[in-house]
Amino acid sequence: MVESLDSLFSEIDTAATEHNVEKIKTIGDCYMAAGGVTAPNVTPERVIEFAKELLVIVNKFKDATGFPVNVRIGISYGQVISGVIGKSKKTFDLWGETVNLASRMESTGLAGRIQVTESL
Repeated sequence: MVESLDSLFSEIDTAATEHNVEKIKTIGDCYMAAGGVTAPNVTPERVIEFAKELLVIVNKFKDATGFPVNVRIGISYGQVISGVIGKSKKTFDLWGETVNLASRMESTGLAGRIQVTESL
């Protein structure tokens, strides 16, 4: 399972780099990414193109491996707070209403679909 997720996430990492989208973190089988945080010229349209490519990547992975994987994608647009906190295992993270809205879009979305907020 871990090797399979590593393979899938590595392909997603490549797509993120190509779209200038920053991988923030993975939590279990969740992949959190953001556009415009470290590269301010990333447009919402570029993030949507990345999301569309994610659907293709996951479907190809599912077809190639037979694993019953699917993806729900939530996108929101707006300001965020970013930084590194804590004393051990420091990691870059994002906070704010935009992050919360994107998370809600993902969690309430349908598998294999991209759900966006009205801000886009």
